[in-house]
Parts: sequence; C-alpha cells; structure tokens
Amino acid sequence: MSEPIKCRAAILYEEGKPMVIEEVIIPVPDDDQVRIKMISAGICASDGHYVWGQQKMSDLFHKLPTVLGHEGAGIVESVGRNVTDLKPGDHVLTTFVPNCQKCIQCDIPNNNMCSNFAFNVTGCRPTRKLAKNGDNIYGATGTGTYSEYITVYRPQVIKIKQTDNLANLCVVSCAAATGFYSAVYRADILPESTCGIWGVGGIGLNTLQGCKYNKAKNIIAIDINPDKRDIAMQFGATEFINPKELDKPLEQYLMEKYGGLNYAFDCFGSQVIVDQAVNSLAMSGTFIMVGVTGAEVTLKYPVIMLLFGRTITGCQLGAKKAYLAYPEMVDLYLDKKIKIDELITNKFKLDQINDAFQTLKDGKCIRSIIVFD
Repeated sequence: MSEPIKCRAAILYEEGKPMVIEEVIIPVPDDDQVRIKMISAGICASDGHYVWGQQKMSDLFHKLPTVLGHEGAGIVESVGRNVTDLKPGDHVLTTFVPNCQKCIQCDIPNNNMCSNFAFNVTGCRPTRKLAKNGDNIYGATGTGTYSEYITVYRPQVIKIKQTDNLANLCVVSCAAATGFYSAVYRADILPESTCGIWGVGGIGLNTLQGCKYNKAKNIIAIDINPDKRDIAMQFGATEFINPKELDKPLEQYLMEKYGGLNYAFDCFGSQVIVDQAVNSLAMSGTFIMVGVTGAEVTLKYPVIMLLFGRTITGCQLGAKKAYLAYPEMVDLYLDKKIKIDELITNKFKLDQINDAFQTLKDGKCIRSIIVFD
C-alpha cells in the first residue's frame, strides 16, 4: 500500500525572491490521481516572470506559496483506484493544458481548452504537497514540477513510449509542442508559404521546425540576439534577421522583399513584436500569438483589414489536445523527423534552480532543464 513520501521541492514564497529548497510531504494519490517520480523539469520563461517579479501569481488566479514548473517528465510511482490506464513504471509527461474529455470545450475538435481544468481552477487547487507545518502548497497550473515527486489528476498526465532519453523529453510538454503545433496545427501552414517567427528561444525554434515540417518556402527567424543565427538556421530558418541591423523598419523590409507574411508568430510576447508582426502581414495573412505577454500588451488594429481575409489568433500548446500531441511528437522524435536534444543547452540540479533561471534571464541558454537525482 502506498504511503506519503517526503521529498524536496523548490518553493516560491514571494514573487521576485529566490525559490527555497525545502522538504515537503507528497500524500498518497486520491482515487483519480497519479503520483509521479520526476525525472526532469524544464526552465520556462512563463515561470520566470514570477521568479523575476515581473508578474504576480494572482494575475492567473494562482496562490502562494507555490511550487513552479509545468514542463515535466517522470515515471509513474503509484495511482489512485479509479486510474486503470496507467501503472507504476510508465513513462509520462505532465501537461498544463489537460482535457477532462467530458465538458463542452473538450468536445470541440480543434480546441484544447477544458472547462474543468482551466488555469483559474488548477492554480487554486492544492497540489497535495504539504509543507513541514502541514500547510498546503499550491502549484503553477496545478502541476508544480519543481519537486522530486508530484501528485496530479489523471488528465494532467500523458503516457508516452518508453525511452532511454526520458529526461530530455520534458521539453515536449511545453516548449516543443507549443511551438511545433502553433505552426502545424493552429496555423496549419500551407506549403510554399512565407512565415516570420519572432523570438528564437525554445518555443520559437520549434515553430521554425514546424514551418519546415509543413514545407513553408520562406522561414524568417527574427531576433535581436545575433548569437541565435546558427541554431535558427539549424532548425529550419531560411533567413535570420536582427532588426537592429536593418537600415529600414522591419515591416517595410518584409513587405518589400516578400510582399508581407502569410503567417507571423510572436513567440516572445512584447508590444514591439505584436505591432511589428501584425503590420507585416500579407493581404490575407495570419498573426498567431504564441508567447506569454504581460497584461499591459494590447492589440490595436483597424478591424476593416479583417475583411481582406486577415486572421488574428493565438493558442496554448498549439491548440492541439495534449493527449494527442505529446505521443505524436515523441514518435516524430524517435523517428528522427524532428529535433529535441538540440534544444537543451544546460542541465541543472534542483539545488541550482535559481541559477538556472538567472541563466535564462541572461539569455545564455536555449532551453535548460532540471535533472532530478
């Protein structure tokens, strides 16, 4: 019979302050839950906004104290009695966009939102991590993967094929799937099209390879960091542009050279990029918001332009349901049709998690992961 587990987790008590590594108690899973021994967890800027004090947990209806982390890979340790399709030893990924497969939102084929597992719900549920004094500790998006063990609800766990490289696959559960499917699924890029991708980080690189996978003709990577050029080309870019090196506005350059973009992806999330991207669209182009923006970022656009066929949209996880996306992407990786290992430039231990976020903030990585002992 399962027993509570004592383990270590990185706890955020206040936005803008370093996380603290403390012992927590992970209770036995409830009937509809799964307890996972974490193998790895990704370092994502979505969590970084809270670590760096740029956003409040309350912005997404989340609570403190919390264990951050939503990108994770692990092995099933135990399951509740109602969980019949998973067993100890299964390789799994966590998801921040789960589907109950029962609500009206889950019934929509081209949508991955869920009424029962929305952010404002999952972030306020205790993640069944208990501090030493018995207080509940919450988890970002209801997962909280910066912990040696976690307990989550069944829809938050996606089974994948057994692999010797499970640690690297944690990035599939956010960066890789988000970028790849924003191009392949949400945008559904047509062959021979022209695409612009702002922000060559973990998400942007996967958007690049999604554009290549769908056989786009012109794949333009846009970033103000010139050091991103080589890896952008490696992931499928046909051109790399540093807007600071142009002698004219970026929008003008793209219009003159390509006639505008069929697809424009903001994979970073800033007012400057949003403005550049929507004003670089071709007559019937599509703007896709992929990165997480601050609450102050707005979209100002003449509505009449939509009558010419332009589209403005956005997505989480590329709008594809996680239980379909993750196994499919792992298969593509195992078949060597997409790159995953090349995304990971840094590996840290849990004790080094604050250093990992500083490395991300300093722009000295593509994707870093925490590898648990």
